Amino acid sequence: MSEQDHSPELRHLQPLYQRYAAKPELLFQLEQQFGLRRVAANDPAKLPAQAALQLSEYLYQQGDPHAMAWIASQLDMAAGDGIVYYLRSAMTLRQALGELHRLGPTLFPDGNLALEIGRDRFQIRVQAGDGDSAGPVRLGRALRYEAVLVWLRRVIGYITGQPQVPLSAALQQPLQAAGSELVEWLGVVPETGSPHFALAYPLALLDSALPGSSTALHLGLRAALDQRLSVLRRSASVISEVLGWLDSLPNLQEASLAAAAAAQHVASSTLRRQLAQEGTHFTQLLNAYRKAYAVRAIVNTDEKPDTLAFYLGYAERSVFERAFRQWCGLSPMRCRRMARELGTAGSWDTLSAVATLGGTWQQSSLQTLLQGQERPDPSLLLALLRQDPVLHPYLLGMLCLPRFGGQEPDVLDDVAMTRLGLPLLRDVVHGRPSVPSSPRMLALQQAGRTLASWYGTARDRDGMLLAAEWQWLGLALCDAGDIVALRRASLLLLVYWGLPAGLLQPLNDEGRSSDEARFLRDCGAALLQLQREPGQLAAISRALAIHFPGLAQRVLEERLALLLDELAP
Repeated sequence: MSEQDHSPELRHLQPLYQRYAAKPELLFQLEQQFGLRRVAANDPAKLPAQAALQLSEYLYQQGDPHAMAWIASQLDMAAGDGIVYYLRSAMTLRQALGELHRLGPTLFPDGNLALEIGRDRFQIRVQAGDGDSAGPVRLGRALRYEAVLVWLRRVIGYITGQPQVPLSAALQQPLQAAGSELVEWLGVVPETGSPHFALAYPLALLDSALPGSSTALHLGLRAALDQRLSVLRRSASVISEVLGWLDSLPNLQEASLAAAAAAQHVASSTLRRQLAQEGTHFTQLLNAYRKAYAVRAIVNTDEKPDTLAFYLGYAERSVFERAFRQWCGLSPMRCRRMARELGTAGSWDTLSAVATLGGTWQQSSLQTLLQGQERPDPSLLLALLRQDPVLHPYLLGMLCLPRFGGQEPDVLDDVAMTRLGLPLLRDVVHGRPSVPSSPRMLALQQAGRTLASWYGTARDRDGMLLAAEWQWLGLALCDAGDIVALRRASLLLLVYWGLPAGLLQPLNDEGRSSDEARFLRDCGAALLQLQREPGQLAAISRALAIHFPGLAQRVLEERLALLLDELAP
């Protein structure tokens, strides 16, 4: 399965201007927040993948859950680079669907398509996927594949020359309000909660002759499309090919460099060299794949550790648990227990809702820098990213994912930025969530950054600074007095994003005896206490002085007083 998100062309989103003609305020929001704009019918400009996902999620929240499916119901079947016209020239529907499957990686880069044939019916199945994710499909991607299903039904009607009502349809997500529209576009009430999206038709339709069939035209169009696909294949990374192979295995017990090389029809030495050219090696890639799969399975599912250990290729559960500790700094069951406890308490939901790159965000110097510039100043871009308490750890976590070779950097630098690439950075920055900019939140973030810098600079711990920023961000958002719950919520989300265990240690309860963890705990408690009892400033500064050797208590007291003034409502 490809791990590239789909970036739709803006010309295909133009029907939104018709749909919301009576809602100029909504159109304004779509333009300002997500980059929607009017373009000519032949303009190839695209909307960034993250922005496209967020736009559909935003419309879902605004009470229009099937907006993307409506767009699919409006698309011109003759458009789309002539792909549907090419399918129409096939001899039979079976041949056309075979070609659609062949073109699947181009049309559905963030999922896959399959044709299943039964005794009396056949089923076209499309499945959305996050690449690394073993949990639920993101809402925006599920809405996209809901639209793909509507498009597929129209394609079948177009190439057969008449509307075809499916025998059944299936959706992964529940049918929401305004679902009658979707039923109309699909032609049947869909089943929900399915592991995939699907349309089923009578088997007799599969070998029916198509009215637009033409052998000469079909062969001519295929040659043009194959030329286009060959360019895409040449640009495909070896990492993606290996990950696709890992995805196809029933389990990873037999996963090895030799087996991967055989699947790619090359020698082991050749595959080793190709992976090295992309900055990784097979063992590193396999471990990154295992880590991403395991974390999401532990947090999102009830899959047993024994089952996970077998799937991931470990001989015993204890070996898997030891590997998980090395990845995340905590045991699999403790990670799952934290997710359950935080979910029940609401702390996890509150923090993750803001920090999962799934919402809208406000204008900032970072967005302005990336917008419309081919080569933004790399030093300025790095500085701004390092100051962002959400994007900084998120991007570090992305570099740990197998799609980027499974590297585990401690800091963002020029090499990391090159590996991520400017297009991806633009997508991620565009998808950064809004964070309430209340005076209290800004003051808390500044307080945390200041205190952490006093300590972190002396100790040269980038992980310390990261953890401190996350603690203060969470403190501001959740307005929580329980510093331990806050640290757990931050830790769990950063584990989910894939940060290396070394950067997570200051947030880990199991390291509470360490200087770093004690610093975070004591500073958090100190500021909360100062807000309630400003008169305790001298006593609190004495308690904190042990963390700042060489810093006069009077200086520390003055700085705490300044922070207290900033925190005042």
